[in-house]
Amino acid sequence: PAAGEAGAAPSRANGAPKMPPPLPPGATTPPPRRNDAQSSLLYMIPGETRETLAPAARPSRAGLPAAHAEPDPAEAERIARQYERELRARLEAAPEPPPHFLDRHRRLVLVGGVALALAAAGGVYLFVDARNAAVLAQSAASRGRAGLARDTLGSLREAHRLLSEARRRRKGDAEVVSLSAQVAAVLATDYGDEDARAVAKALASDPRAGDGGIAARWLLAGNPAERKAAEGEVIAARPSSAPLVQLLAGRILARRGELEGGRGRLEIAAHATPPLLRALSELGDLALDAQDPDGALAVYGAALAAQPTHARSVTGAAEARLALGRDLETARRQLAAVEADPASAPPRDLRPRFEIAYARVLAASGDTAAGAARLQRAAESLGESALLAAGLAELQLGARAWEKAEAAASRAVRLEPREVSHRVLLARARIGRGRYVEALAATDGLDGRAVRIQRAIARFRLGQYASARDELEKTAKDGKMPAEAAVWYGLVDVATGKAARALPLLERLAESGSPPPLAHVALGRALDATGKPEAAEQAYRDAMAREPAAPEAPLALGELLVARGRPQDAIPPLERAAKLDPADLATRRGLGEARLLAGTPTAARADLDFVLLTAPRDATALRLLSAAWLAEGQPAEARRAADRAVAAAPGDAAVQVAAAKAALATSDPGPAARHAQRALKLGAKGTLADDARKVLAAAGGRKRR
Repeated sequence: PAAGEAGAAPSRANGAPKMPPPLPPGATTPPPRRNDAQSSLLYMIPGETRETLAPAARPSRAGLPAAHAEPDPAEAERIARQYERELRARLEAAPEPPPHFLDRHRRLVLVGGVALALAAAGGVYLFVDARNAAVLAQSAASRGRAGLARDTLGSLREAHRLLSEARRRRKGDAEVVSLSAQVAAVLATDYGDEDARAVAKALASDPRAGDGGIAARWLLAGNPAERKAAEGEVIAARPSSAPLVQLLAGRILARRGELEGGRGRLEIAAHATPPLLRALSELGDLALDAQDPDGALAVYGAALAAQPTHARSVTGAAEARLALGRDLETARRQLAAVEADPASAPPRDLRPRFEIAYARVLAASGDTAAGAARLQRAAESLGESALLAAGLAELQLGARAWEKAEAAASRAVRLEPREVSHRVLLARARIGRGRYVEALAATDGLDGRAVRIQRAIARFRLGQYASARDELEKTAKDGKMPAEAAVWYGLVDVATGKAARALPLLERLAESGSPPPLAHVALGRALDATGKPEAAEQAYRDAMAREPAAPEAPLALGELLVARGRPQDAIPPLERAAKLDPADLATRRGLGEARLLAGTPTAARADLDFVLLTAPRDATALRLLSAAWLAEGQPAEARRAADRAVAAAPGDAAVQVAAAKAALATSDPGPAARHAQRALKLGAKGTLADDARKVLAAAGGRKRR
């Protein structure tokens, strides 16, 4: 045992394992190594521990019992290496296991996964895009209807843009296609948008356009045949069709004279959702044409409540206010607002009418020059047109600038020879200038109420009362005569000594809710002729209050006051008449007479000279001029003026009396007596006859001396 212990001690001392470093927390402590053999790969082989080795394999020491023999480390190492070699050989000889499916088809799987992801993403995108396109189409359709209904350049352009985008995203949407055709056609025809015209032409033949195609075909029709075919489609459209189609149907029926049917179609469009403002404006136009400016203004006002710068309604409202003679400042402000807003620019077909209405409002507000200048600028920018020329003529007629009015009316007749209204304007201008025969020539061979009235006025001024009556009677339809014609009919009766017959008619006209022009003046003349000068004076003053811009009433009042021996009172109304119509010879002649009788012969001569510069053979002006020279103590000048008067009107008793007075003042009793006798033979009465007898007596006395 001692030897064993001694032999074992070196072995333990040499083979004792070193202490391992401490393990980290949570690690499992490996089994302790007892010797170098245990630290080899052999120790790791399960079931091959020292205790299980066969006794023959166990090393032994001589002299020691087998149970106490220790293993040889070298042998153990050899065995471990051998086992390791055998294990490695077996592993290398064994076939490698087949790769997994994902490893074999890695690229295919990757591509498939990407494709699947892209397909899923594409599906989601298409779904979202389709949904967005549907929302866009719905929104564009709503905005398109609103833009079409609002009927301004800005709203139509925005609607066109939205509908074009929606049509690109959702090509099969019938409502979008229909609205696109309508909006594009309106833009093309109203504002000359050529891009929109191309779109409208393309969509007009698209079966999906439906009502939009019908409207586009009518609006874009380039010749009568196309227009007629499209017109049939529009008229045949159902009441449930698009509002624009209903509007076009209403317009067509109204132009045919089927006013009730046209009004019904327009009302459908006006009550659509949203209401078509153009339909409201056209309903207002129908009311205005029917001489109902109040009703028209109410309809225009409804459109302007929705869109204050709707050009068609603003223009119509201005015309209604001009007819009513009120709220002209409001009309001017609305017209200026339209002009200041490029998005509300008037469409091409409305532009001349807009300019004329604006000019008329300016003139009615007291700035005729600005109105005329505006129309001249419009003719330069829009091109010369009969409509603008006629508008300028109307403006100058209102200002009583007869020569300018005649020039403008002549231009309108030249541009549109067949238009009767232009010839009526020309006749009015010539009547204003006192060119009555030429006024008749302007309307010769034409028919119509307006023509007959102007021809009657010209014949009345010429003293052809029977012919004037015939012209007026031709204006009657179903036993009814227009109010303006009835006024002149009454004046013809007054001029022919039938004032009593005319009086009831003229009283009814003057008392009506909307008296025609000159109704009160005609009533005053009838009252004066029937011996009621006070009532006549009141009628003239009423006329001045009702028609402050008309010179006829102050002229008639001045003449009445002169006849009643109140020349000083006559001067203010006559001056007013002369200011309203500076070119009117009758007014200046009456003013000259009033000033002469009021004791201001020099001022009277200025007015009479004005008359004679225009009408050198005006017998009345020459007679009054002769009296003015006598009042100034110039008998020679007086006689020259009187002789000219006699040469111009030898059959005028008043002229003969004036010549007698002038001859007597120049100490020439013979001619004075002859003129006085001639006056009495011509039927001089009253004061005139008394003056003739006085001259005759004075001339006879001088002869005897």
